[in-house]
Amino acid sequence: MEDIRNFSFEELVEKFKKLGHQEFRVRQLFKWLYDKCCTDFSLMTDISKQFRIFLSENYEINRLEVVDTLQSEDGTIKFLFKTQFGDYVESVLIPIDGRITACLSSQIGCAMGCVFCNTGDRGFERNLDTWEILAQLIEMVIFSNQKPSNIVFMGMGEPLANYNNVVKAIKILENKYGFGYSPRKITLSTSGYADKIEQLGKDVSVKLAVSLNAVTDSVRDKIMPINKKYPLKTLMASLKKYPLMKDEEITIAYVLIEGLNDSPEDAKKLVELLKGLTVKVNLIAYNCWGDRDFKTPSMAKILAFQKVLKEQGIMTFIRDSKGADIMAACGQLRGEYEKKVS
Repeated sequence: MEDIRNFSFEELVEKFKKLGHQEFRVRQLFKWLYDKCCTDFSLMTDISKQFRIFLSENYEINRLEVVDTLQSEDGTIKFLFKTQFGDYVESVLIPIDGRITACLSSQIGCAMGCVFCNTGDRGFERNLDTWEILAQLIEMVIFSNQKPSNIVFMGMGEPLANYNNVVKAIKILENKYGFGYSPRKITLSTSGYADKIEQLGKDVSVKLAVSLNAVTDSVRDKIMPINKKYPLKTLMASLKKYPLMKDEEITIAYVLIEGLNDSPEDAKKLVELLKGLTVKVNLIAYNCWGDRDFKTPSMAKILAFQKVLKEQGIMTFIRDSKGADIMAACGQLRGEYEKKVS
C-alpha cells in the first residue's frame, strides 16, 4: 500500500469521488494528517468508522524513526531520522529572530558534488517521496509540540532535482485544509537548476534562494559542478524570469572561502552580476570540515566584502552558522551516526 501523504488534495478528491465520497472527506483527512499531525487513521474521530476502515485497508501512514537528536546552545535542534528503507535523513529546527524555521531535506545524499558540502561529498542515494519530505516536519512537530513558522528546503539534496515530489510537498504545505503555510513562509534553495527555476515559478509560489558562491564560471566550475551545465549567464537569465511576490526578493547565498572568492574584486564582480535582479545577499563564512583544503576568511575580509555590496545599494547580511556545536551542517550527523553503527 502507498502512503496517503504521497497524494495531493486534488488527487485524493478525484480518487475518492470515483468511489462515491464527497470532497469534505478529503478536507477532514487533510486536517488530521497535517494540521493535527495524526499518524493513525483510527484516531481520526470525526471521520466515520466506515471511512476510516476504508482508509486503513487502502493506504498507509508511515513514520520516520527518530534515531538521534542534538540540541545546540543557540536552541537549534538537529534530527536524524531513519526511513523504512533503513537509510538516514537529517532535518533541523532553527530559532531565528523569534521564529522557528524547519529545514527539510529532499534527497538522501546529493548528486551536485559541491566541494564545500558534506552531503554532496557522500554522493547521491535516492529521492525522498513526498510523504518522507512532509513526515520530517510532522515528526518535528510531534517531538517539539510546536508548529514552525517558516519552512526552508535547505537540507540534504537539491530540491529541484527531485522536482515533482518537492512541488507536490509544497502544494500540500500551502493547502488551507492542511498546514496552511503562506507562500511567503516557504523558501526553496537551489544550487542553480536554471530550467527548473523557470518551471518552479509557473507551478508554485515560493521564495527562492540560490547558492551562488562564485562570480566567474572558472571558479564556480571548480566548486559547483552544476555550473558546467548551467553557467552563470544561463542562471542569471533564469532568475530574471522568476516571478517574485510583492515586496519579495531572491536570496543569494554566498559562501566565502579564503583566497578563492572573498576579495573586494570578487565583491565588485558580484555587484555587476546581480544587476537587474531584486535580491538580498547572505554572506556565509565557510564552515571547515573534514580534510578540505579550504579556510574561513577573517571577519575583516567578510566585512570588507559586505561593504562593497552595501555601498552599491544591495541588502547584504552576514549569517551566523546555527548549531555549529551539534554538527548542524547537512550530512554531518548522518555521517557520524553511520560510523557508529557500521
